[in-house]
Amino acid sequence: MGWIFVITDITERRIHLSQKQWVHIVHEHPTLSGRLRDVEEVLTNPLTIRQSSNNDMVWHYYRWHKSAFSYIMVVVRYLNGEGFVITSMPVRTLS
Repeated sequence: MGWIFVITDITERRIHLSQKQWVHIVHEHPTLSGRLRDVEEVLTNPLTIRQSSNNDMVWHYYRWHKSAFSYIMVVVRYLNGEGFVITSMPVRTLS
């Protein structure tokens, strides 16, 4: 699979972003087009990380981006200790 990046997050866990998921993200949320580095920054230096209330294997990473006038949320699913970006989007509030 083509990885756009494999990084280590602030909690020392590895997170992968695939080409397929990045295409999905920019198609569904075009305001994130050209903001790949911002998505990486959310994972490496988040304001907060919150576990999903629906799935204990899914975590939401948030960071405020002044230029976007919103938080950028990155949703990561963990399988066997490895994280995989599911999606990312701008959000107005933390959930």
